[in-house]
Amino acid sequence: MIDVFQDKVLLQEILTAITDAIMVINRDWITVYMNAPALEITNPIGYSPIGREFWTCFPDAVYPGSPYLAAYYKAMDEGVPGDIEAYYPPPLDLWFHVQVRPTAMGIILFTRNTTLQKRMTASLVSNEKLAALGRLSAVIAHEINNPLETAQNALYLALGSEDTAEANSYVEMARTELDRITAITRQTLRVNKKSNKPTRVGSDDLLRGLILIYEDKASRHRVRIQPDLGESIHFVCYEGEIRQVLNNLVGNAIDAMPDGGKLAIRVRKATLWHTGRPGIRITVSDNGVGMSADTLTRLFSAFFTTKGIDGTGLGLWISKQIVEKHGGLLLLRSSQRAAQRGTTFSLLLPIDGDLGDHSDTGPEAE
Repeated sequence: MIDVFQDKVLLQEILTAITDAIMVINRDWITVYMNAPALEITNPIGYSPIGREFWTCFPDAVYPGSPYLAAYYKAMDEGVPGDIEAYYPPPLDLWFHVQVRPTAMGIILFTRNTTLQKRMTASLVSNEKLAALGRLSAVIAHEINNPLETAQNALYLALGSEDTAEANSYVEMARTELDRITAITRQTLRVNKKSNKPTRVGSDDLLRGLILIYEDKASRHRVRIQPDLGESIHFVCYEGEIRQVLNNLVGNAIDAMPDGGKLAIRVRKATLWHTGRPGIRITVSDNGVGMSADTLTRLFSAFFTTKGIDGTGLGLWISKQIVEKHGGLLLLRSSQRAAQRGTTFSLLLPIDGDLGDHSDTGPEAE
């Protein structure tokens, strides 16, 4: 009897010491136990859920496609454990990571408040976007400067020419260069475009615009861009985000060739091996300095950079998050061996992406 009492005391001490919220729900969906952190998190609803029907207490968890519904019912009805991360709107207004575990009497929810982590991640993403915009602005300044100077010189020559045909040829040259500036500006705006809804875009338009932006920088670094775009493949994505990923990959590839080299950009249809879904593969390859084994293991970690004070260490980390959110893969291989030196990134994305609406992303969007 003493042992049973001691076991109960020990169990209570353990439950009290745990900082994650714990809720026990029976097979009638009645909440039968909550530890102190669980009561604290749910305090804004104005009453204790203990002894009440779970879904009645948390009605905003019930909606089509709700991860709460899917994971909780799968654990309750099929005995399958689950892990989810999801947002719950006001009055809670919080992000949660929930581990759902089936038991003989129902399910147990182990819940951790991840709101602060989400907000910090969102802040890092925002800062990296600003840094990327700054880097891109420097590229654009060079890209626009050359055709602008050419247009100015052509107009100057046109004004000084007494031959109408010659003057017209100079005006046509200026118009061509101004068209180029317009195209570069348009592509730049599309890189920084923010959209709450996915759209169907063509690979040809996506990559030719990117090449247009980086042509001058590549030339100044003695890098020859070799596009192999094939037939344009249309796929569903958040266009601005995928442009951000490609902008990062191409910019990094040029930086990896300080002594010049070749930058190959290739597009093909593919099958995503991890899902079996039809997709698109965009490959960005350089024959630059390559990466060490240590760099390869850390490359997608936040704050890891090989660029010293010129890098934030967030570009590839964020790129990987974007790609995974699209249901895709960002693969890498690199070598420093003389005969095979260089790096190749392969971006695989599903053609028909199963993407949600960004207009309701809770605190992450703040």
